[in-house]
Amino acid sequence: MVAIQKHPASVIEGVICFFSVWSILGLAGFHTYLTTSNQTTNEDIKGSFSARRGQANFNPYGYGNFCLNCLAVLCGPVQPSLIGK
Repeated sequence: MVAIQKHPASVIEGVICFFSVWSILGLAGFHTYLTTSNQTTNEDIKGSFSARRGQANFNPYGYGNFCLNCLAVLCGPVQPSLIGK
């Protein structure tokens, strides 16, 4: 309590750090989800592989389970970029 009285700016710094950590954890969690589902951010936002009326939820790029998807994303070959060609 004495430290807060001597340096009140430390409270503001603590609040900023608290929200920064939660933002980073949220972003890391979202990208973990994308990795395990083998999707890009764009595919997730558009709902490209979401279940629609009368259709099953199917990702043609998925490998069947989250472990194989993680291995494919993290350890698989890097595809050549189509940007700048």
